[in-house]
Amino acid sequence: MRTSFESIQEILKAGANVHLHDRFPPGDVERLALMAREHGGHLLVSGDYTSDWLVRWAKAGGSHFTFVVQSNLRGGM
Repeated sequence: MRTSFESIQEILKAGANVHLHDRFPPGDVERLALMAREHGGHLLVSGDYTSDWLVRWAKAGGSHFTFVVQSNLRGGM
């Protein structure tokens, strides 16, 4: 389902969970993380973002934020 940034905001305001599959500008994701925390929703983000942004969003959204990440590390210890 494709939807606008404004629609995603309304969904989070209702306390629902949202999976951001498409890449959004980092500032928008941070605003959505804060909104999820404020309204009791949950934001799941998958996409190609730097670890600096992931840490920043984690601080903004706390436990209302989940990341789907792919590590570039290979092999075991």
